[in-house]
Amino acid sequence: MVYPAQFEVKVGFDLIRQHLKDQCAGTLGQQFVDKLQASYKYDTVLKLTTQTKEMVDVLGGGADFSFGGYYNILPHLRKAEIENAFLDQSEWNQVRVTVVTIAALHTFFLKQPAESFPELKALGGFVGIESGLVSRISQVIDDNGQVRDSASTELQQIRRNLIKEQTGLRRKLDTLLKSFKAQDMVAEDAELTIRSGRLVIPLRAEQKRQIKGFVHDESATGQTVFIEPAEVVESNNAIRELTYEERREIIRILTKLTNYLRPQVPSLIKACTYLGMLDFIRAKARFAQMTDSIQPPSSKQPGLDWYRAKHPLLHITLGKQGRSVTPLDIKLDGEQRILIISGPNAGGKSIALKSVALIQYMWQSGLLVPMQENSQMGLFDSLFIDIGDEQSLENDLSTYSSHLKHMLYFTKMVTKRSLFLIDEMGTGTEPQYGGAIAETILEELNKQQAFGVVNTHYGNLKELADRTKGMFNGAMRFDAQALTPLYQLEMGKPGSSFALEIARKIGFMDPIIKRASSKVGQKRVALDQMLLELEASKQQYETLRAETDKQLKYHTQYAKDYNELKALLEQQKKQVLAEAKLQAKALVQNANQKIEQTIREIKESQANRDITKTARQTLQAFVAEDLKVDEAEIAAVAKAQADAEAIKAAKKGTGSYLPKALLTTLEVDQLDVKTVGPAKPKHQPAPPKDNETLPPLGIGSYVQVADSGAFAQVIAINGKDVEIGIGDLKSKVKLSRLTVVSRRTYEDATGVDTSYNYASKGININDRMAAFSFNLDLRGKRGAEALTELDQFIDSALLLGQQELRILHGKGDGILRNLVRQHLKAYKQIKSLTDEHADRGGDGITLVSML
Repeated sequence: MVYPAQFEVKVGFDLIRQHLKDQCAGTLGQQFVDKLQASYKYDTVLKLTTQTKEMVDVLGGGADFSFGGYYNILPHLRKAEIENAFLDQSEWNQVRVTVVTIAALHTFFLKQPAESFPELKALGGFVGIESGLVSRISQVIDDNGQVRDSASTELQQIRRNLIKEQTGLRRKLDTLLKSFKAQDMVAEDAELTIRSGRLVIPLRAEQKRQIKGFVHDESATGQTVFIEPAEVVESNNAIRELTYEERREIIRILTKLTNYLRPQVPSLIKACTYLGMLDFIRAKARFAQMTDSIQPPSSKQPGLDWYRAKHPLLHITLGKQGRSVTPLDIKLDGEQRILIISGPNAGGKSIALKSVALIQYMWQSGLLVPMQENSQMGLFDSLFIDIGDEQSLENDLSTYSSHLKHMLYFTKMVTKRSLFLIDEMGTGTEPQYGGAIAETILEELNKQQAFGVVNTHYGNLKELADRTKGMFNGAMRFDAQALTPLYQLEMGKPGSSFALEIARKIGFMDPIIKRASSKVGQKRVALDQMLLELEASKQQYETLRAETDKQLKYHTQYAKDYNELKALLEQQKKQVLAEAKLQAKALVQNANQKIEQTIREIKESQANRDITKTARQTLQAFVAEDLKVDEAEIAAVAKAQADAEAIKAAKKGTGSYLPKALLTTLEVDQLDVKTVGPAKPKHQPAPPKDNETLPPLGIGSYVQVADSGAFAQVIAINGKDVEIGIGDLKSKVKLSRLTVVSRRTYEDATGVDTSYNYASKGININDRMAAFSFNLDLRGKRGAEALTELDQFIDSALLLGQQELRILHGKGDGILRNLVRQHLKAYKQIKSLTDEHADRGGDGITLVSML
């Protein structure tokens, strides 16, 4: 349990809830955040924190874990349970997106190794989604949440007829509008518009009797009437009827799909629960990453043993300012259960107390906590806090009375497994009595062996902690020279309020300070002075120790680097000697062979003078040149090998002082001290095969680029510049860089079958017709990607003999629209390009008429 009811607000956990909601991807996860509460069962806490730790590992492990968007589809699923009900297109789109996300998350954990993420895998044990559900929905609903043309043969035919009628109507009205403009019967900037669902012409009011038709509306001024000419009434009627047919067919399709979904609703509701839990755990993991939180070791027993614990909200706030929060070290165990913290005002006592309360509550709520890994968490059955002004006019309670009410509850309810936290204990009434009552309450809480942290300025409570078993002092450190707080908690000694020193710093005169000291009493002033001197000595000692540690670290690293360098030099020395011995051995072998050859030549010539002289001269030249040991050459070989070893050591992380210039000028993988020479090019132009006659270079020729070795096909030739295609890429190169190769060489090198054609692949025209849509959506595509899809779309239309097409490219700055239309003008099979009607997209859609 926690006390009081406002516990979460007092410690700041309500702000953590909001952070968790902000990290959720949807409302299903946020609903779990609202239900979040502390647990007092160790197994539950361990399970919840382990789930969060596993999710942190997932997010930070580089795995392909993408938590896509989702919707709360529970209302849609309950609607689908009703017989004869159906989900509309927008509802089906939300179901499709959500089911895809659930399936992807479930599949991700199923594919992980058996020993990975056991707690997260266990969550998905009850999830069961029919394998064909996603594909079934996707066959009907497209990525924009609309029913596909191919959802049924009837719908495809209806929409084909609808486009045809709309295009014909548009042409008729465009012709009439131009005629009316020529007769000054409509405004020059007038355009077709829609009234009552029918396409009409805005006509000057005085001209309305000049045209046969139906007036559907008029402007606010009455100067313009919107008339439907008699010539297009039938076309508008046909469009209206087709629109009704389309709606009826869509309802039929969606009803059939809803009937398919209905038996699966119970399993999908469970799957939504799984999705919400994962979203919630992911939010906890992301918050843990924000606060550098971990899952420290833990125990079922009550107690604290924390190192470098940080207040999570302060960590976030100060981090945004480029600052860091001062960490907290604190330990409560069976021997020292109640900590009495003293120190100056604004020294960090309240922050330390709130940090203890908040971090402990976070951990028992299943969140990871911001502290060092050698810390340990304990479990408490109840948490109590008394902090802030509890004055109540309704209950006629003063601040002190309210505090006493809390203390009474504490003394009645605490146990050996309770943690209480009291801020500024005893304040709010006369110090002499307030201190005495506070001392008595602490003795009672200590008797019940509860754990606690108490902030105070009262000297009698510090003395109580010093002489009572189970209680101990702590102090918020203070810079005695600068008279500024350090916000560090030091265990084991009481702290001073430094009231006289702070008053002196503010500017009070010495006589006032001396009179105040005399009123306090010599004993108390002496104690504060002793604490002041002790703090100053401690700071001086810490400064000296830090400098000593710095020097020790420097000399330790220096010795390590020296030993590594010495070992490296010894290794290089051995390597040079070994290399020299190998060279010497080779030279001796060559010399022996040369001498034996010379002797053999002299013997075979029977000591012929000329031959003998020549042999001797050859031997002398060999001695003078070949057997000469070049010390510089040996040194160069040794240095090269030493450099290679140094680079390898640096890459393995064992080198210490490797020159940067060496790293940038040498590459170990390419260094070979035994063979020195220019590197061979990676690719050589392929020579023509035997008995192979190559045609001259022209458009369509197969070529090889000399310097890169890449194989390509010629697309265009412009003087000495040639445009070539390498797969789907195009490039321009100089003619001199190309070598013509045969078709067979090109196919062997690239693996491309140059004889590919549609006939050989056996395209099924019926399948292509069924899958073909008259609408092409290019919005959001890049230029090259859009033109590729556009070419495929036009090719399919030509193959299937389609006459009317619609291309959605959006408006924006008009860049994609201009690119699309300029590209379409190159097709001779296209008759015309026009804008869609303004009410149906205007110039954001291009209508294409084919010949």
